[in-house]
Amino acid sequence: MSSPTDFDRDSVRIHAPSRNNRAPIDESFFEAECNHRTTNNENFFESEENRRTTTNESFFKAEGSGAGGKRPVYRTFSENTSTHPDFPISRVFTDADPFVISSEKSSSKGKYPKEEIFNEETPLIPNNGSGGRRPDEHVSWKRETQDIGRDTLPLILAALLECSLSTASIIAVGRLGTNELGAASVASMLANFTGYMIYYGLTSALDILCVREFDNGMHHLVSVHFQRMLYLLLIVTVPIIVLWSFAEQILPRILSDKEVAILAGRYLRIIAWGTPGFALFESGKRYIQAQGLYSASPYVLGICAPVNALLNWILVWKCGLGFVGAPIALTITDWLLPLTLFSYVYFGSHDDCWDGFTRRALKNWGPMMRIAIVNVAAVESESLVYGVTTLASSYIGTQALAAQTVLVTVTNIIWQVPYSLSVSTRARVSNLLVLGLGDAAWKACKVATSVAFGVGSLYLILLSLLRYPIAKILSRESEVIELVAQVMPLCATAHFVECLVLGVSGILCGISKQSEAGYLQTGMFAVVALPLEFGLAFGLGWSVWGLWIGALSGFCAILAAQCLFLYQTSWEKVVQQASESLSADSS
Repeated sequence: MSSPTDFDRDSVRIHAPSRNNRAPIDESFFEAECNHRTTNNENFFESEENRRTTTNESFFKAEGSGAGGKRPVYRTFSENTSTHPDFPISRVFTDADPFVISSEKSSSKGKYPKEEIFNEETPLIPNNGSGGRRPDEHVSWKRETQDIGRDTLPLILAALLECSLSTASIIAVGRLGTNELGAASVASMLANFTGYMIYYGLTSALDILCVREFDNGMHHLVSVHFQRMLYLLLIVTVPIIVLWSFAEQILPRILSDKEVAILAGRYLRIIAWGTPGFALFESGKRYIQAQGLYSASPYVLGICAPVNALLNWILVWKCGLGFVGAPIALTITDWLLPLTLFSYVYFGSHDDCWDGFTRRALKNWGPMMRIAIVNVAAVESESLVYGVTTLASSYIGTQALAAQTVLVTVTNIIWQVPYSLSVSTRARVSNLLVLGLGDAAWKACKVATSVAFGVGSLYLILLSLLRYPIAKILSRESEVIELVAQVMPLCATAHFVECLVLGVSGILCGISKQSEAGYLQTGMFAVVALPLEFGLAFGLGWSVWGLWIGALSGFCAILAAQCLFLYQTSWEKVVQQASESLSADSS
């Protein structure tokens, strides 16, 4: 574009006489016109500049006086809009140079945050001798507890509702008789160990991969990871369906009670047809949670859980189907879950990452498989402890099996709370490390451990005080109720230690040590828990007591190994590795 002083002679010639009455050209006319336009343009821009400067100065003076004359009010941007991981802070812009950046974590009581002046020579990463962390990085225990609680509560609600799906079946058939209660418990245990826990372990890889890509702004990669997991789950589902379909012929060769074995096999054969739906829901749930939408699962399960309970009541009792009505209800619910989740996301426009199906999801499965296999090993080892105790109790006697069924059912319900805390801790610590907030991440670790200790203590008290009412809910047999009440305090102690184990496990996964956490958990269960369970229960004849003493010993060994590993871990190296990982992902 030409400057205001440029002169276009053609534009002036239009004022000359017409062609028919053309007069001699007067050069002085053009010079006078040019000078006239130049003078007018210069005067215009000078007056405009003065007007804007005067207006801006008046504005800031007015704003400053309106705020008590201390400082003007500037427009700030929240820390979510920060474009650099080392500076998740508000940005304050003025017309002057250098500009001012102030921390969003300002204190109340009329004090303003400490300001730092940045100019062209300021390095992007501050050299403050603390691994890139800012000296004003302070997070209170109250704030961190609120943040972790805000993320954990929806997960707890969703986990409890999801756990209620199988619990409703056990309660529905538990009042049919001791054999039906034992068969439903054995079938649920085998379904968890050979199916559902595999899905949990595999999809938990999305908690790491999708969350990391979403925090880095790589939304299209979140969709790619989700598609890879879908394909993997569909492949894994095929052998699960085959195994459960023949459970009615396999279990009588394993369990001592043939009637319980046949009923359990029939239960598995029916629910096998709902596994594809459950796989779709579990992967979709992790995909949505990675985008920060933790409320989707409670909404979906809040609809499906009551429907499942109603179906159990109708099919088991109202229609007279008896025992087989429970697995039919669960199968219908397993397919209702993904349909409801899809409807919630699609019609609510809650998905920000879906980029369509792509062939890119068919390759480069290595990172996902490495994380998924370790997670499967970790959750399977914990599931194996309770699964083996249930199978082992069937060799002790029918009453022991029924009592163990009640204890394991309670375990599955209350396990959801510390597990949800572990998931939220993993995401919270990882996110803070990605942002370069090492001190805040360490504070989050301490808060999560304290919350886990509080939850475990609450379990220890409540289960010990309410052992008789809990036993009466799940069984009518007086001998079973008495045995459950005797073992419940030991079971509560094991859960107290397990809460701490899950809390520390979430920290290890948050600092990208999920492989080490999986190896520690699997190794200690195999070396300590299982041998003690069989040795005490059958070698010394301690029955159900021996099974739970072995489980408690295994949890104590895992907790000791985890604490020792964390003690030997350098936090400075953890922060540095998180920064290097972010730089590698960005490049």
